[in-house]
Amino acid sequence: MFELNALDETKANRIDDFEVRVARMRHPVPTVGFVVTRDGKSIAYSADTGSTEDFWDLVSDAPNLRALIVEISFPNALQKLADITGHLTPGDLVKELKKVRRPLNIPIIVFWCQAEYEKEIRKEIKDLNISGLEFPKTGKVYSL
Repeated sequence: MFELNALDETKANRIDDFEVRVARMRHPVPTVGFVVTRDGKSIAYSADTGSTEDFWDLVSDAPNLRALIVEISFPNALQKLADITGHLTPGDLVKELKKVRRPLNIPIIVFWCQAEYEKEIRKEIKDLNISGLEFPKTGKVYSL
């Protein structure tokens, strides 16, 4: 069975054994980021976004955060395009992560790279030298 329900942005939402918190993201098309918690463990998923505050507050407050999944769509050279379209660059990610009020000794998994810029984005991500920052690997099982 599939049931569609609206999520309240002002509080934790219960869905079966999960607690889901949402934050509106800065993006031309309305979207939200999520922090999902179950059994005292959380993961955070940014969705499409530009620079934001509310999501990083949720990340800061998430109990036992196990992973952060964040989009980076464009290389640093396309910063203006990223700003206009509501997406992040590797340089933006550095600024956004500084908003988190706790250490992030967890996997930070990058997704949603525009295919034509993936090689450049991968190099810029590697050059950041941020512990735990990685691209998803085909066939890898993430046990969080």
